Amino acid sequence: NQNFSKFEFGEGLGVSLNYPLDNHNSESFLINFNCSASIGIGLTEIFNISLWTDNSGDFDISNFTTGLSGIFNSTVFTFDFDSFGSYNWTCRVCDNDENCVTGSNRTINILPIVENSQTYNSTTIETSLESFSINVSYDSSRWLTIAANLIYNETSYTGIQSGTGNTINFEKTINIPQIESQTNISFYWGIILTDATGTYNYNSTFNNQTITTLQIINITSNACSAGFFETINYTFSDEGNLTSLNSTIDYNFKFGIGNYSSEVIMGSFTDINSF
Repeated sequence: NQNFSKFEFGEGLGVSLNYPLDNHNSESFLINFNCSASIGIGLTEIFNISLWTDNSGDFDISNFTTGLSGIFNSTVFTFDFDSFGSYNWTCRVCDNDENCVTGSNRTINILPIVENSQTYNSTTIETSLESFSINVSYDSSRWLTIAANLIYNETSYTGIQSGTGNTINFEKTINIPQIESQTNISFYWGIILTDATGTYNYNSTFNNQTITTLQIINITSNACSAGFFETINYTFSDEGNLTSLNSTIDYNFKFGIGNYSSEVIMGSFTDINSF
């Protein structure tokens, strides 16, 4: 068996690991590897390039190319791993004089789910509507179904799925809870994959959202001694794409207790997107 840390250097002989990059994540068992070999001009020629992995448990040859010649060669190896997990790999080059050189080891991770991105607002205001989404890749030919739940402040919300094939997006809009003071809320996505043998559960990266309380206003009108009370937050968005809108808003608020029909605040906000 080949030891990971063992290197044999031939005269002027070199090897480059082109892809995948170190610590690459893939949802597919079938991986393409690319390695290049080079040798000094006027020296012997390249004889072979081989791919080494520890897929079998031991670090050994998983694929190799023979019958090479010249002073430069780039080879793509396709290898099918047996199961999910993290594996080491490298390439080894030999010349016609049986000098060999082995590249530094790299890691590849074969995962049921690859998390591509998450979108959310890092800060928000209590009682507001907030949208959360996650984009993932998986091998749709291997799994029968995929679903996801947003777990926000230990409450589960069913995600709405969009997309086809191996790249899927889940989105959920929720009401932010009321709080007593500024609070950091932890959340993540729980993704469920099913196949003929059962269910696989994956928890996404955990994130935090900072919730601030609604602002307090003080009514000083002689008509009402309400004093301090919490404001109501309004945000104006396009219903189609949820982008922020600037609008002119006329407002008419009634306040007080009992018969308060005459206790009215009126006015107008011009060209704003929230108040």
